[in-house]
Amino acid sequence: MDDVVRALAAVHAPLTSPAERLAATRLLEVFKLGAAEQLGAVLALAGPERPAHERHFALHALVALVRARWPALDAARREEVKSLALQLVAAVGERAEASFVVGAAVTFVCELAKREWPQRWPPLADELLALGRRSPRHAALALECLASLSDEARVFALDELPESRRTELRKGLEAICQDVAAFAHGAAADALTHLRGCARADAPG
Repeated sequence: MDDVVRALAAVHAPLTSPAERLAATRLLEVFKLGAAEQLGAVLALAGPERPAHERHFALHALVALVRARWPALDAARREEVKSLALQLVAAVGERAEASFVVGAAVTFVCELAKREWPQRWPPLADELLALGRRSPRHAALALECLASLSDEARVFALDELPESRRTELRKGLEAICQDVAAFAHGAAADALTHLRGCARADAPG
């Protein structure tokens, strides 16, 4: 993992020479290709104590894994990756994060859901909503994941999903829409209560 950290630092450093930047980029691409075989290292890079650019890279390595190699992974590895996705979303919601880290986490969940939900990942929506009850940040993340999946189910989405798969996603979303609406209403009410409390605390005595 140290080589990957050094390569990321080289890519982001403004004074890195073109040759060094190219070598670092190649090393990072090789790491992405082997992400399935080194999930522990990817998870370590995505840890909350790591810098934002390292976390962002780790999440995009997982996105690349899903997009390029998902059909080739065995069932046990697929389940491991799906469990990892929810762990990472939970971690991202624990504190204020850079928008690009949040976006990468949402993309990771969405890419998995496009391939697995609801048939091969039926608990996903319930797990996202349960996660969303932890805090306002978690609620926003859960809703963003579901909104991103909803976008994928629409005809105008850039990623060309087969129409049969879009139909499956739309039916799954229709089945949970009342639960999601109730969750969103409750999250908005909680946020409003919190804002009012902050306003009263800041008001001059």
